[in-house]
Amino acid sequence: MVEEKVEPVLKLYKKFSLFKLNTPRFISSRLEKSLDFLEWDLTPSDIFSGSTFCSLLVFSFFFILYHVFKDWILIFVGVYASVFLFFFLMSYPLFAYKRLVRDGTSEMLLAAIFLSLSYRIEGNVENALLFAAQNLKGILGREFSRVIAWLRSRKLISYKDAIEYLRRRWGEENPRFIDMINCLFSPVHGQVEREKNADEAVRMMLDGERERMRNLVLQMKNPVRIINIFGILLPMMMVILIPIFVFFVPEFFDERVLFIGYTFVLPSILFLLLQFQLVLKAPSVHTLELDYIYDLRWIKRYVFLISLIIFISALVYLGLKISISTSLFSITLYSFILLFFVFIVIILNTFVVFKLFSKRLDKLISLETQILPFLSSLSISLEKNIPFEYSLQETVGKVRDPEARRMLTMLVSKMLSGRENFEDMIFNPKSGILKEYPSQLLKITFRVISGLLDKGSYFLKVGIKSLQKFFIDLSDVQLLTKEVLEEAISDIKLQVKIFAPLAGGITIGMSLIVFHVMSQIRFGEETLIQNVGTEGLLFVENLEKLKLPKLLILSIGFYIIEMTIILSSFVSEIEFGEDYIKKIGEIGKTTIVSFLIFTILLWMLLIFAVSVVQFGSVGSEGI
Repeated sequence: MVEEKVEPVLKLYKKFSLFKLNTPRFISSRLEKSLDFLEWDLTPSDIFSGSTFCSLLVFSFFFILYHVFKDWILIFVGVYASVFLFFFLMSYPLFAYKRLVRDGTSEMLLAAIFLSLSYRIEGNVENALLFAAQNLKGILGREFSRVIAWLRSRKLISYKDAIEYLRRRWGEENPRFIDMINCLFSPVHGQVEREKNADEAVRMMLDGERERMRNLVLQMKNPVRIINIFGILLPMMMVILIPIFVFFVPEFFDERVLFIGYTFVLPSILFLLLQFQLVLKAPSVHTLELDYIYDLRWIKRYVFLISLIIFISALVYLGLKISISTSLFSITLYSFILLFFVFIVIILNTFVVFKLFSKRLDKLISLETQILPFLSSLSISLEKNIPFEYSLQETVGKVRDPEARRMLTMLVSKMLSGRENFEDMIFNPKSGILKEYPSQLLKITFRVISGLLDKGSYFLKVGIKSLQKFFIDLSDVQLLTKEVLEEAISDIKLQVKIFAPLAGGITIGMSLIVFHVMSQIRFGEETLIQNVGTEGLLFVENLEKLKLPKLLILSIGFYIIEMTIILSSFVSEIEFGEDYIKKIGEIGKTTIVSFLIFTILLWMLLIFAVSVVQFGSVGSEGI
């Protein structure tokens, strides 16, 4: 099952693997399992050969540039680019495998609820799989769609063959999922027995997920600590050593290496490490149906265009200002302004986009809380054996939420007018209810009702009661997710929001203090120079030449911003799953907090350094 977005990568492997290399056994064994699960038409030898030759090509390109421009930094960039590319391409099948497993296992709890909802009503395995496939957005939904296609084409003879296929694919990743399917679809007679099986299947899945997620949280603790040490603490501690390094061995110090190291090398290492640790993901419940939000696409496009203009303009102008500046204060000021513009660009693409849709999201979440009371009232009205549209009209008056009442009133008026069928009233992308209320839960609710309207009042009553049970199960899912994931992400949130910018602000501030203090030292008295001797004279000359590396503040500032984005993306993926709006909102909020702490500390320490030096110089003049 090859996704469209990975097709270019597969072509890259094939293009650069014309000459096969012998793959080391320990690499081959790790890749085989991933490639089998991904169903890519590649071998471990293709991956190893393609990665090797592609990396060598990149290094050769920079090696040629080095001979043209005679600048050794091109060799450094070439080594970094080729090594990173090799490890990325070698690890890509593992990343893709882990991502699919993570996405699939995160959907299994919702899949159990979708399957049980449909099976409660109709008792048909194929329809249950089809309903789950229509409402699951990830890999598991595609797996169910594939199984349905095979059942209809007779490639699979019975649903038992379909369950066997799912067991081979997912049994090792989550055995409880296969147990749940066997329990749900075990042969029974009558509605009551189906209800018991459905309840037991969902309960089994909830208990299994609670245990599985807790184990994954425990597994993440040590790797996350290691990432905090090597991704935050050590890089920040190294900043303090930069003034000493610049002073004692200035001939070996190149600030371009500092910039490349902190802006590209360290973030890429952090990114690769996190790809191996992202094994947990929340099931997405309260999500927007992005297919019905047409303005999101053009808003993202325009915001990105504006951001690009801002970034390029600021980079050209402020980069020129930094290059011609000589004083510590002006370099610090222009570097910070450039960092501020980068911060603005990130906020435009995350927090601003989130705020544009947050009111709509809050409105829908409030509306979704009214679905269960609405279904209870509707179930009571349907017991009177009156037509559905009149039951719906009777229920409207019992709904307290004004937005929910407005939506239902709109639906009733459409139904009574008789101009279009129920399917178009809800799902029409131009005029349907979901265009104004693009909620996943509303879509599921109305999809069930739409499928049952033509089957008679009995099935409709059973369907409404099953929907009530569905929303009760969903609330259990939310409680489980909140209970388990809070423990996993609270420490990471604290690190990325507080500790990382705190460490960055303090270390860069201390470095600026050292540079500022040393830049104020002057040895103008001849008698003092005569007393220091030859070695002391060399010390004095080096000290007087000491200057702030112009790329120091940009290097650390960019690293703080990149690290914040990478870690907050990691956290938001765990916490919000497929909910795109909430994810970018979390990234934006975290970046704001992190950048504010970094800014306040940086300028407080710099102002403190300037005031101390000025106070000392005034005191010496008085003496």
